[in-house]
Amino acid sequence: MDEREFQRVLERFPVVRKKTHVRVEWNSMYDSDDSSQRHPAPNNAASSLHQSAGISASDSTAVALRKFLEAYFPSPDALQIQREVEKAQRDFLAGLNLEDIDDMCAQFVKAT
Repeated sequence: MDEREFQRVLERFPVVRKKTHVRVEWNSMYDSDDSSQRHPAPNNAASSLHQSAGISASDSTAVALRKFLEAYFPSPDALQIQREVEKAQRDFLAGLNLEDIDDMCAQFVKAT
């Protein structure tokens, strides 16, 4: 089978994913038992990164990013990285349409 035939056959099988194929994992790093005071779940590599940077569940994205970067990078580098991330975030958000936003919101709605 050559490349052209492979591509032709491949086109007959579209990729089908649930709307929730991309998950936000921020809350999965915290115990759901105690909603008033959340603590990072043990034995979670991502959670240990947040613990050592002093990030809490109530921190905004910008504050959490700043704390994380300051814990692992020199101050000038952290500031430049934060600016680049914020620029990429603005560009990403500017490119969203209503269908994209609807798909992201569907991730937060539990199926009944």
